[in-house]
Amino acid sequence: MVSSFTYRFHLQISDSPANVGQTSTMCVILTSLRFNSLCQSTLFWNYTYSSIILYICNYNVHQITRCSRGKLVFHILELKYRISLWNYSHYFPLKRWGSLGVDSIENIISEIASNGYGVELWPIWSSWRWSSPSRLEMESKHENLLDEAYRERLKALLTGIPSSWHSGGVDTFEEHQRQIDSVSYLNSDVIVVHAEELHLDGVKPNFDFVNRVLNYAEEKNVTIAVENSSTGETEKDPKLWNISILKRAMDQLDDLKICLDTAHVYKHHHFSMKECVDTLKERLFHLHISDVFPLAFPPLMHSMPGTGIIPKNDWLYLVKVLEEIDFQGAAVLETQPLRPLQIAMETKEFFKSLSS
Repeated sequence: MVSSFTYRFHLQISDSPANVGQTSTMCVILTSLRFNSLCQSTLFWNYTYSSIILYICNYNVHQITRCSRGKLVFHILELKYRISLWNYSHYFPLKRWGSLGVDSIENIISEIASNGYGVELWPIWSSWRWSSPSRLEMESKHENLLDEAYRERLKALLTGIPSSWHSGGVDTFEEHQRQIDSVSYLNSDVIVVHAEELHLDGVKPNFDFVNRVLNYAEEKNVTIAVENSSTGETEKDPKLWNISILKRAMDQLDDLKICLDTAHVYKHHHFSMKECVDTLKERLFHLHISDVFPLAFPPLMHSMPGTGIIPKNDWLYLVKVLEEIDFQGAAVLETQPLRPLQIAMETKEFFKSLSS
């Protein structure tokens, strides 16, 4: 797997393997929009499994289907990385001679975008600065970014930048409606919510309420993605644990989409990564990617992928499934405490290593 857009190609096969059921080899000339040149590649065609694997510049290309007249259509699956503004909430200058504080939201988003990443915003943004050269005093500012007063400022700031939002803990339909209206106006594509915000938790979920919110979001071209979170994880009844209530909701709601948070899988250890991925994969629309660092107390729930307790085999299984389902959503980095851009670059290298 490669890591940020989908590229589609068409190639003409002059002949086909002589013996069905046997693995045969043929050479094709590929015109690649990505590399803007002709590349000769070897195509391995296994009729038994109707599967094709094409190697281009050492990258494994998946999801290839045969079309009419000997044409094949395939694509390279790449993760579309975004950086969460939540990551920047951990830079409070606790010491007098410590950090200079978080830059303004304009500087933060501009820096993220200039490095080729999208962004996931949270409704509440806090910024602070030292107010004197001696750093004895500081000033802070807290803003509700979904307030109508910030719409024009954010719309200009987010133009051309792929963006999504994490919900602000809404409860009523009117609160969902206002949140969806703001996100739609800003041309963001996804709102990540927790199950309790849609009244999906507990013994009696309110599916009518969920349908009402989902339908309104669809009208506004916004996708609601429910995250696997801590909702229900302390219940004694396994039917009320988070993955169980998400499965229950998926069975009742054909249009419900899911956001998988990799770190949350390991918070209560009720389900393995494989169990979570297998249960949710058909509706998987959005990702929150991070690891769990065990040496902190309590364990740091959102550390850099590949540095914590999540086994490599679990990461490999996730990558395998993303390839199988032709995942087209965003992969949002929710991480602390290093610099978010540094973590993003190292995470891309980590996922490349999983694919090699």
